[in-house]
Amino acid sequence: MSIDCGLEARMFFWAEPTRVQQPGGGVIPDFSCWAAALSSWQDGMSRKMETVVALEDRFQKQKPSPLVWLSDVNRWTLDAGKFYIVAADSNVNMAWRRIKGAALVKWDLEMLLNLCGYVYFVARRAGSRDRFSHARVMYGAWTEFGVAYFIDPSPQYPGAITWEYNRIQYYDFLMGIDKGSVPFWQQGEWENST
Repeated sequence: MSIDCGLEARMFFWAEPTRVQQPGGGVIPDFSCWAAALSSWQDGMSRKMETVVALEDRFQKQKPSPLVWLSDVNRWTLDAGKFYIVAADSNVNMAWRRIKGAALVKWDLEMLLNLCGYVYFVARRAGSRDRFSHARVMYGAWTEFGVAYFIDPSPQYPGAITWEYNRIQYYDFLMGIDKGSVPFWQQGEWENST
């Protein structure tokens, strides 16, 4: 659904995709949020929706694998440096890029949603050397109030959450969209888009 009330008051929303909860109690980072958010994204994009366990198992067995084993927490997690493997998968088929939140908040997020559908995000605190720490799916944005709307897989945040633009600027993102929906003027800016 799109509501356009002029340049000062714009918003765009897709229906909330199915929320897939990450296992493990929702402590952030929980390390399986990437798969739970990807499952929600698949649902929103009318892909075959896979469970967290199925995604982890399938990508763990792939060679090379985009996952790494964290022995201290006994879990697999996504290696963001190998996200291209996940993005190129036939049931994902995602174009992706890295972007700083300070640059992202200047984008027309309503247009991005309108043209590309749901947007998959993996975030980390800007300037941090930590792993990318949490994944979500953006399904709406409202420029007038500077708010983006996400489905969050953490049990700590059941349902939809908002993320204010002034907070987004303090994060770096790995973001993904449907490969076939990359705007023509951004073709060279998204990996796996040709």
